[in-house]
Amino acid sequence: MQPFTAVMVIAVELLRSFTAPPNLAQACYLREVSYEHDAAHQGLPAGVRKTDLLALIENLGKHGLGVSSAAARLLRHYVWRSRDADYQPGRICAVWDRVSHSAEQLDLSTRSINEAERELESHGLIRRTTGNNGARVGQRAGEVIRWAAGVNLAPLIARYSALKVAWEARCLHQQAGA
Repeated sequence: MQPFTAVMVIAVELLRSFTAPPNLAQACYLREVSYEHDAAHQGLPAGVRKTDLLALIENLGKHGLGVSSAAARLLRHYVWRSRDADYQPGRICAVWDRVSHSAEQLDLSTRSINEAERELESHGLIRRTTGNNGARVGQRAGEVIRWAAGVNLAPLIARYSALKVAWEARCLHQQAGA
């Protein structure tokens, strides 16, 4: 056995011992992958659904979120693209659409999408992970995301209660001023 082959065999055995994507090519391709232990979230509060989160984002708008209009649109888009089951406690809530696909759907440039993602990440609303060349990939088993490299919505889910309080305070302030 040649030295390079021996190293590959050891690498394959090490990869098999971890909870990793089942495809070795994918495992080698990804620089950083979100696994359940670091990408899962505590879920939305009891009785709150994805549609409630979408409504909250819409009601807060760009000013309430403190982001640009492109970033607010993109955040709504990513929540819309996720599935209801992704918001259950202990799950991963992520989307791995290509930037060009999101840009096309929102009628924005890829540069605008990248800037909006950086903005959302800097405001603590999303977390991004990618493959070596920026690729986004993921795997579902039924309704459950097993792993994903893309846009993770766990930070947004964690901030739901604080954002809801900000919305309610804004409503009270508007009522007091009326």
